[in-house]
Amino acid sequence: MLTDYLSPMTEIIHNHEGTLDKYIGDAIVGFFGSPIKTPDHAFRGCVAALEQQALLVELKKKWERDGVAWYRKMQQARLEMSFRVGLNTGRAKVGNFGSQTTKNYTMIGDIVNLAARLEGANKQYNTLIMASEFIVAACSSAIMFRELDRIKVKGKTEAVGVFEVLGLPDQLDSELEALLEVYRRALDVYYQRDFEQSRRIFESALELRPGDGPSRVYLDRCYAYLENPPPDEWDGVYIMTTK
Repeated sequence: MLTDYLSPMTEIIHNHEGTLDKYIGDAIVGFFGSPIKTPDHAFRGCVAALEQQALLVELKKKWERDGVAWYRKMQQARLEMSFRVGLNTGRAKVGNFGSQTTKNYTMIGDIVNLAARLEGANKQYNTLIMASEFIVAACSSAIMFRELDRIKVKGKTEAVGVFEVLGLPDQLDSELEALLEVYRRALDVYYQRDFEQSRRIFESALELRPGDGPSRVYLDRCYAYLENPPPDEWDGVYIMTTK
């Protein structure tokens, strides 16, 4: 199972001149920009993540069509196969780190820790690819993003803007664009502390896409703040209490 999954996912990283750092169980740690210098490494990371998500959809169809034994067992147990991605960019220490006898070419630094936290933070919003505001700034308009939140991850004191990676500009369909228009309007009103109006607009977003995780998160927050309003100094930042 791991070989069938990790092999093509790793190939996508290599296709975009990325570096495989390590496998942690069924997780893949990779990075872009070293040792091959790629000024557009943030863009490459986003594209690789999008391709990986698209590939998994096709792989599941193939495994089902070919009657792969381990995948059939997963289906019988009603287990869904999916994965999340966290993306960040910035300055890190990259090189051969380790002991006197064993070393690993890897990356170390706060930006690496934040990327790992963002991978897990997807669970809160039912999203698959989460990127930091630094990724968004580096990619400009080459990638389409959706603003998710302003969060403080566990162990950090500074807030960071986080975004969902949606796709390349020409990949968005009209249904998603309609959802995003409503969602953005609701989020603007939410930050203005008009939680009643924001609630109504997020409900409209969920009518367009009932399973939209970010809209559901904010709808629940609106109900909570209508019941117990935030303090006057509230700045909209959400503090993550889990990794």
